[in-house]
Amino acid sequence: LARKLNRSSFSALKAPLKSDPAEYPLFASLINREFDLIGKNRYPGLVKVYEVTETSRAVPFMVLEYIPGITLDGVAQIDDYKLLLSLLSSISINLYYLRLLGISHGDMKPHNIFLPTGIDNFGIAPIQYSKISDFSLALRDGEPPTARLGQGTIGYMAPETIDRGELTHRSDIFALGVIAYKLATGKHPFIESETDPVRISAAVKEHQPTPPSQITPSLPRPFDELILAMMKKNPGERPVDGWSICEELAKLGSDYPYRKAIRPKHLLVAIPPGDAAAALNFPGFDFDWVITERLLDYCNNDMI
Repeated sequence: LARKLNRSSFSALKAPLKSDPAEYPLFASLINREFDLIGKNRYPGLVKVYEVTETSRAVPFMVLEYIPGITLDGVAQIDDYKLLLSLLSSISINLYYLRLLGISHGDMKPHNIFLPTGIDNFGIAPIQYSKISDFSLALRDGEPPTARLGQGTIGYMAPETIDRGELTHRSDIFALGVIAYKLATGKHPFIESETDPVRISAAVKEHQPTPPSQITPSLPRPFDELILAMMKKNPGERPVDGWSICEELAKLGSDYPYRKAIRPKHLLVAIPPGDAAAALNFPGFDFDWVITERLLDYCNNDMI
Protein backbone atom coordinates (compact mmCIF):
# COMPACT_ATOMS: atom_id res chain seq x y z
CA LEU A 1 0.00 0.00 0.00
CA ALA A 2 1.43 3.39 -1.01
CA ARG A 3 0.40 6.96 -1.60
CA LYS A 4 2.02 9.57 -3.80
CA LEU A 5 3.08 12.78 -2.16
CA ASN A 6 0.36 15.42 -2.15
CA ARG A 7 -2.31 12.88 -3.14
CA SER A 8 -5.02 11.46 -0.93
CA SER A 9 -5.73 8.22 -2.84
CA PHE A 10 -3.83 4.99 -2.20
CA SER A 11 -2.25 2.63 -4.70
CA ALA A 12 -0.73 -0.83 -4.47
CA LEU A 13 2.88 -1.59 -5.36
CA LYS A 14 4.21 -4.77 -6.91
CA ALA A 15 7.90 -5.19 -6.16
CA PRO A 16 10.39 -8.08 -5.84
CA LEU A 17 10.03 -10.13 -2.66
CA LYS A 18 13.78 -10.27 -2.22
CA SER A 19 16.27 -7.42 -2.39
CA ASP A 20 18.46 -9.35 -4.82
CA PRO A 21 19.64 -7.30 -7.82
CA ALA A 22 20.20 -10.54 -9.72
CA GLU A 23 16.42 -11.09 -9.77
CA TYR A 24 15.53 -7.59 -10.89
CA PRO A 25 15.85 -8.11 -14.68
CA LEU A 26 13.33 -10.99 -14.74
CA PHE A 27 10.95 -9.11 -12.46
CA ALA A 28 11.26 -6.03 -14.66
CA SER A 29 10.43 -8.14 -17.71
CA LEU A 30 7.31 -9.50 -16.00
CA ILE A 31 5.91 -6.14 -14.97
CA ASN A 32 6.73 -4.55 -18.32
CA ARG A 33 4.92 -7.40 -20.02
CA GLU A 34 1.86 -6.81 -17.83
CA PHE A 35 1.93 -3.07 -18.46
CA ASP A 36 2.25 -3.65 -22.20
CA LEU A 37 -0.83 -5.92 -22.21
CA ILE A 38 -3.28 -3.98 -20.02
CA GLY A 39 -1.58 -0.78 -18.90
CA LYS A 40 -4.12 1.44 -20.68
CA ASN A 41 -7.18 -0.59 -19.78
CA ARG A 42 -9.83 0.73 -17.40
CA TYR A 43 -12.40 -2.06 -17.50
CA PRO A 44 -13.72 -2.47 -13.91
CA GLY A 45 -13.22 -6.24 -13.93
CA LEU A 46 -9.42 -5.91 -14.21
CA VAL A 47 -7.06 -4.54 -11.59
CA LYS A 48 -5.80 -1.32 -13.16
CA VAL A 49 -2.10 -0.93 -13.89
CA TYR A 50 -0.94 2.69 -13.68
CA GLU A 51 2.79 2.76 -14.28
CA VAL A 52 6.05 0.83 -14.21
CA THR A 53 9.20 2.30 -12.71
CA GLU A 54 12.63 0.82 -13.29
CA THR A 55 16.17 2.14 -13.55
CA SER A 56 19.56 0.48 -13.60
CA ARG A 57 20.14 1.50 -9.97
CA ALA A 58 16.74 1.09 -8.31
CA VAL A 59 14.35 -1.71 -7.40
CA PRO A 60 11.80 -2.14 -10.24
CA PHE A 61 8.16 -1.82 -9.24
CA MET A 62 4.70 -1.39 -10.68
CA VAL A 63 1.94 0.90 -9.43
CA LEU A 64 -1.49 -0.74 -9.35
CA GLU A 65 -5.02 0.06 -8.32
CA TYR A 66 -5.44 -0.56 -4.60
CA ILE A 67 -8.25 -3.06 -4.05
CA PRO A 68 -9.77 -3.37 -0.57
CA GLY A 69 -11.52 -6.57 0.35
CA ILE A 70 -10.06 -10.03 -0.25
CA THR A 71 -8.69 -12.35 -2.89
CA LEU A 72 -10.62 -15.50 -3.68
CA ASP A 73 -8.07 -17.79 -2.03
CA GLY A 74 -9.49 -16.53 1.27
CA VAL A 75 -12.82 -18.22 0.47
CA ALA A 76 -12.80 -21.95 1.23
CA GLN A 77 -16.32 -22.75 0.05
CA ILE A 78 -19.53 -20.90 -0.82
CA ASP A 79 -22.65 -22.53 0.59
CA ASP A 80 -25.08 -19.91 -0.76
CA TYR A 81 -25.94 -21.28 -4.22
CA LYS A 82 -27.20 -17.96 -5.64
CA LEU A 83 -24.10 -16.18 -4.40
CA LEU A 84 -21.91 -18.85 -5.99
CA LEU A 85 -23.64 -18.42 -9.35
CA SER A 86 -23.36 -14.63 -9.23
CA LEU A 87 -19.67 -14.75 -8.41
CA LEU A 88 -18.95 -17.23 -11.20
CA SER A 89 -20.91 -15.05 -13.63
CA SER A 90 -18.84 -12.02 -12.67
CA ILE A 91 -15.58 -13.88 -13.35
CA SER A 92 -16.91 -15.39 -16.57
CA ILE A 93 -17.88 -12.03 -18.07
CA ASN A 94 -14.41 -10.74 -17.23
CA LEU A 95 -12.94 -13.66 -19.18
CA TYR A 96 -15.25 -12.83 -22.06
CA TYR A 97 -13.95 -9.27 -22.04
CA LEU A 98 -10.41 -10.62 -22.28
CA ARG A 99 -11.45 -12.72 -25.25
CA LEU A 100 -12.79 -9.59 -26.96
CA LEU A 101 -9.38 -8.01 -26.40
CA GLY A 102 -7.64 -11.10 -27.78
CA ILE A 103 -5.83 -11.84 -24.51
CA SER A 104 -5.57 -15.13 -22.62
CA HIS A 105 -4.67 -14.67 -18.95
CA GLY A 106 -2.58 -17.80 -18.45
CA ASP A 107 -2.54 -17.82 -14.65
CA MET A 108 -6.15 -17.87 -13.51
CA LYS A 109 -6.28 -18.94 -9.87
CA PRO A 110 -8.00 -17.77 -6.66
CA HIS A 111 -4.98 -15.64 -5.65
CA ASN A 112 -5.43 -13.54 -8.79
CA ILE A 113 -9.13 -12.75 -8.34
CA PHE A 114 -10.09 -9.85 -6.06
CA LEU A 115 -13.46 -9.27 -4.40
CA PRO A 116 -13.43 -5.55 -3.54
CA THR A 117 -16.46 -5.78 -1.23
CA GLY A 118 -15.60 -9.16 0.28
CA ILE A 119 -17.70 -12.26 -0.21
CA ASP A 120 -20.60 -11.54 2.15
CA ASN A 121 -21.33 -8.20 0.48
CA PHE A 122 -20.98 -9.42 -3.09
CA GLY A 123 -24.33 -8.58 -4.68
CA ILE A 124 -26.00 -7.93 -8.00
CA ALA A 125 -27.50 -4.43 -7.82
CA PRO A 126 -25.85 -2.14 -8.52
CA ILE A 127 -23.50 -4.32 -10.54
CA GLN A 128 -20.42 -5.41 -8.63
CA TYR A 129 -17.28 -6.66 -10.30
CA SER A 130 -14.78 -9.27 -9.32
CA LYS A 131 -11.34 -8.15 -10.53
CA ILE A 132 -8.68 -10.22 -12.29
CA SER A 133 -5.05 -9.36 -11.59
CA ASP A 134 -1.52 -10.38 -12.67
CA PHE A 135 -1.20 -10.49 -16.45
CA SER A 136 2.54 -11.11 -16.52
CA LEU A 137 2.04 -14.59 -18.04
CA ALA A 138 -0.74 -13.60 -20.46
CA LEU A 139 -0.63 -14.08 -24.22
CA ARG A 140 -2.09 -12.09 -27.10
CA ASP A 141 -3.82 -13.91 -29.90
CA GLY A 142 -1.29 -14.61 -32.63
CA GLU A 143 1.76 -14.48 -30.37
CA PRO A 144 3.92 -17.59 -30.08
CA PRO A 145 3.93 -19.40 -26.71
CA THR A 146 7.55 -18.27 -26.30
CA ALA A 147 6.28 -14.72 -25.72
CA ARG A 148 5.29 -15.85 -22.23
CA LEU A 149 7.79 -15.71 -19.36
CA GLY A 150 6.34 -18.76 -17.58
CA GLN A 151 3.57 -21.35 -17.87
CA GLY A 152 1.24 -20.80 -14.92
CA THR A 153 0.32 -22.50 -11.65
CA ILE A 154 0.29 -26.25 -11.07
CA GLY A 155 -3.25 -27.54 -10.58
CA TYR A 156 -4.83 -24.74 -12.63
CA MET A 157 -2.97 -25.11 -15.92
CA ALA A 158 -5.00 -26.85 -18.62
CA PRO A 159 -3.77 -30.15 -20.13
CA GLU A 160 -2.80 -28.48 -23.43
CA THR A 161 -0.66 -25.96 -21.54
CA ILE A 162 1.08 -28.71 -19.58
CA ASP A 163 1.73 -30.84 -22.66
CA ARG A 164 2.41 -28.32 -25.42
CA GLY A 165 2.65 -24.90 -23.81
CA GLU A 166 -0.54 -23.98 -25.69
CA LEU A 167 -2.64 -21.18 -24.22
CA THR A 168 -6.03 -19.93 -25.43
CA HIS A 169 -9.11 -18.43 -23.80
CA ARG A 170 -10.38 -21.99 -23.33
CA SER A 171 -7.33 -22.72 -21.18
CA ASP A 172 -8.55 -19.94 -18.88
CA ILE A 173 -11.99 -21.56 -18.89
CA PHE A 174 -10.39 -24.78 -17.65
CA ALA A 175 -8.83 -22.86 -14.75
CA LEU A 176 -12.19 -21.23 -14.00
CA GLY A 177 -13.72 -24.71 -13.84
CA VAL A 178 -11.14 -25.69 -11.22
CA ILE A 179 -11.91 -22.52 -9.25
CA ALA A 180 -15.67 -23.11 -9.49
CA TYR A 181 -15.32 -26.72 -8.36
CA LYS A 182 -13.27 -25.65 -5.34
CA LEU A 183 -15.75 -22.93 -4.36
CA ALA A 184 -18.70 -25.30 -4.72
CA THR A 185 -17.23 -28.26 -2.84
CA GLY A 186 -14.40 -26.95 -0.69
CA LYS A 187 -12.08 -29.40 -2.48
CA HIS A 188 -9.64 -29.05 -5.35
CA PRO A 189 -10.63 -31.45 -8.18
CA PHE A 190 -7.05 -32.65 -8.77
CA ILE A 191 -5.19 -32.00 -5.52
CA GLU A 192 -6.02 -33.78 -2.27
CA SER A 193 -2.94 -34.32 -0.12
CA GLU A 194 -0.65 -34.56 -3.16
CA THR A 195 2.21 -32.05 -3.35
CA ASP A 196 4.34 -33.49 -6.15
CA PRO A 197 3.94 -31.20 -9.22
CA VAL A 198 4.46 -34.08 -11.66
CA ARG A 199 1.69 -36.16 -10.09
CA ILE A 200 -0.64 -33.18 -9.87
CA SER A 201 -0.10 -32.43 -13.55
CA ALA A 202 -0.69 -36.10 -14.38
CA ALA A 203 -3.99 -35.94 -12.47
CA VAL A 204 -5.02 -32.82 -14.43
CA LYS A 205 -4.41 -34.68 -17.69
CA GLU A 206 -5.88 -38.06 -16.71
CA HIS A 207 -8.19 -37.86 -13.69
CA GLN A 208 -11.95 -37.33 -14.09
CA PRO A 209 -13.17 -35.28 -11.10
CA THR A 210 -16.05 -36.51 -8.97
CA PRO A 211 -19.25 -34.59 -9.86
CA PRO A 212 -19.61 -31.67 -7.42
CA SER A 213 -23.09 -32.78 -6.29
CA GLN A 214 -21.64 -36.03 -4.96
CA ILE A 215 -19.59 -33.92 -2.54
CA THR A 216 -22.18 -31.17 -1.98
CA PRO A 217 -25.60 -32.84 -2.41
CA SER A 218 -27.48 -29.54 -2.53
CA LEU A 219 -25.98 -28.74 -5.94
CA PRO A 220 -28.19 -29.56 -8.93
CA ARG A 221 -27.08 -31.98 -11.65
CA PRO A 222 -26.99 -29.28 -14.40
CA PHE A 223 -24.41 -27.42 -12.30
CA ASP A 224 -22.29 -30.59 -12.36
CA GLU A 225 -22.54 -30.73 -16.12
CA LEU A 226 -21.41 -27.12 -16.61
CA ILE A 227 -18.44 -27.30 -14.24
CA LEU A 228 -17.25 -30.65 -15.57
CA ALA A 229 -17.59 -29.35 -19.15
CA MET A 230 -15.29 -26.45 -18.25
CA MET A 231 -12.66 -28.99 -17.18
CA LYS A 232 -12.82 -31.20 -20.26
CA LYS A 233 -9.39 -32.46 -21.30
CA ASN A 234 -10.02 -31.45 -24.91
CA PRO A 235 -10.29 -27.64 -25.12
CA GLY A 236 -12.71 -27.94 -28.04
CA GLU A 237 -15.24 -29.62 -25.73
CA ARG A 238 -15.25 -26.79 -23.19
CA PRO A 239 -17.72 -23.86 -23.33
CA VAL A 240 -16.78 -21.57 -26.18
CA ASP A 241 -16.25 -18.48 -24.00
CA GLY A 242 -17.21 -16.64 -20.82
CA TRP A 243 -20.41 -15.25 -22.36
CA SER A 244 -21.76 -18.74 -23.00
CA ILE A 245 -20.90 -19.67 -19.41
CA CYS A 246 -22.88 -16.65 -18.18
CA GLU A 247 -25.82 -17.79 -20.27
CA GLU A 248 -25.69 -21.27 -18.72
CA LEU A 249 -25.35 -19.83 -15.22
CA ALA A 250 -28.43 -17.69 -15.89
CA LYS A 251 -30.36 -20.84 -16.80
CA LEU A 252 -29.22 -22.29 -13.46
CA GLY A 253 -30.63 -19.31 -11.56
CA SER A 254 -27.99 -16.57 -11.63
CA ASP A 255 -29.41 -13.07 -11.88
CA TYR A 256 -26.04 -11.35 -12.16
CA PRO A 257 -26.46 -8.58 -14.79
CA TYR A 258 -23.62 -9.74 -17.02
CA ARG A 259 -25.14 -8.14 -20.12
CA LYS A 260 -24.50 -4.73 -18.56
CA ALA A 261 -20.95 -5.42 -17.39
CA ILE A 262 -19.13 -4.60 -20.64
CA ARG A 263 -19.91 -1.13 -21.92
CA PRO A 264 -18.86 0.43 -25.23
CA LYS A 265 -16.20 2.61 -23.61
CA HIS A 266 -14.48 -0.53 -22.31
CA LEU A 267 -13.96 -1.76 -25.88
CA LEU A 268 -12.33 1.39 -27.23
CA VAL A 269 -8.92 0.29 -25.98
CA ALA A 270 -9.09 -2.70 -28.36
CA ILE A 271 -10.06 -0.71 -31.47
CA PRO A 272 -7.07 0.45 -33.58
CA PRO A 273 -6.94 4.26 -33.99
CA GLY A 274 -8.92 5.35 -37.05
CA ASP A 275 -10.45 1.90 -37.55
CA ALA A 276 -13.92 2.02 -36.02
CA ALA A 277 -14.98 -0.82 -38.33
CA ALA A 278 -12.73 -3.13 -36.30
CA ALA A 279 -15.36 -3.03 -33.56
CA LEU A 280 -17.61 -5.14 -35.76
CA ASN A 281 -15.07 -7.96 -35.61
CA PHE A 282 -15.45 -8.64 -31.89
CA PRO A 283 -16.53 -12.31 -31.78
CA GLY A 284 -20.07 -13.00 -30.62
CA PHE A 285 -20.74 -9.52 -29.25
CA ASP A 286 -24.28 -8.14 -29.35
CA PHE A 287 -23.68 -4.89 -31.18
CA ASP A 288 -27.36 -3.90 -31.26
CA TRP A 289 -26.96 -3.66 -27.49
CA VAL A 290 -23.65 -1.81 -27.86
CA ILE A 291 -25.25 0.84 -30.07
CA THR A 292 -28.08 1.29 -27.56
CA GLU A 293 -25.62 1.58 -24.69
CA ARG A 294 -23.50 4.09 -26.60
CA LEU A 295 -26.55 6.29 -27.20
CA LEU A 296 -27.44 6.08 -23.52
CA ASP A 297 -23.88 7.11 -22.65
CA TYR A 298 -24.16 10.14 -24.90
CA CYS A 299 -27.47 11.23 -23.39
CA ASN A 300 -26.38 10.49 -19.83
CA ASN A 301 -28.93 7.66 -19.52
CA ASP A 302 -31.81 10.06 -20.15
CA MET A 303 -34.17 8.07 -22.42
CA ILE A 304 -36.71 10.88 -22.90
